[in-house]
Amino acid sequence: MARKESAVINAYRLLTGEIKHYRANGYNTIPSERALAEKFGVCRVTVRKAIKKAIACGLLTAEKKIYYINPDKNKIISNIAFVSWGMGVPFNKVWSRVMFHLQQTAEKTNFRLKPFLFSFGSKQLFNSDDIFRHNEVIILTHKKNIPFENMKNKIIIATDEAFDDGLINIISIDNYRAGVMAADYLVSCRKRKIACITRDFGNNYRPFELRAGGFSERAQSIGNIKFKVFSIAAATGYNYLEKINRLVPELAKNYNGIFIYSDEDMRSIYGFFKNKNYNPEIITLMGSGDLENHHIPIAYLDHAEKAIAEEIMTAAQTLLDNPSQARIKILIPPRLHRNLL
Repeated sequence: MARKESAVINAYRLLTGEIKHYRANGYNTIPSERALAEKFGVCRVTVRKAIKKAIACGLLTAEKKIYYINPDKNKIISNIAFVSWGMGVPFNKVWSRVMFHLQQTAEKTNFRLKPFLFSFGSKQLFNSDDIFRHNEVIILTHKKNIPFENMKNKIIIATDEAFDDGLINIISIDNYRAGVMAADYLVSCRKRKIACITRDFGNNYRPFELRAGGFSERAQSIGNIKFKVFSIAAATGYNYLEKINRLVPELAKNYNGIFIYSDEDMRSIYGFFKNKNYNPEIITLMGSGDLENHHIPIAYLDHAEKAIAEEIMTAAQTLLDNPSQARIKILIPPRLHRNLL
């Protein structure tokens, strides 16, 4: 009996070392019982008892046979502000999903996430002292009306390439790569006459420009492809949809594959095509996250929200631990899905 107890104690000692190692390297879970048993040179029963002891001591949390590493109680909790505009706007569902994954990750780390959600264009942010005074890390999803003068000595992580001025940390979907993937997809569908419909926000918004740029450069590099980018000015209201509707005859006559900047208004745009009996191969970048409910036969490039959230948390810890760390820029390729009727 004493020998068995000694084996468990020794396994627990080794396990606590593993927990410290994995926590220090940014991992949220420990390896499986089998992997630990092989590493420690003991049976799985012994490892299981050591894990139970670690759970009882507050080092681990068990969820469906996955063992999560609890935050170091001796480590200072850092506050993260998640600031997002456009609440109520369909496209903002992307950032809602990012926030959901951030909250799940924060619960298992040394971070406390506080959401600050504002109506699009609101001036309220200027008076939100809680954002700037009490949070070490600030996550921004939009650029409009951001008072950067209040953010000195703060770690700022943006989830949108519109911020890319060489100063702010960027963790975003790779918009250029999305355009490349869209062109590749249409060509793989044997479409040789392809078009990109994008919105023009001027110099204040780069992501749509990057998507169109990736699409154009990829189409040009393939060769023997007819392609064109239709850039629609982002007019107030939904005037741009009327402009897209007026493009349908030209699109129907000259193009059989289309990349649309976002699914933000996909249902309306698809309706324009159907009304003209025009059924091109369509690919779009998922924005609202509702395409699977629209029953529209298209392919879509999904934002990798979980990957973005995980990279944000890793970057936040890195920047807190190393204030002199160079600016971080991570671009995550979207994932390709096929939407069926």
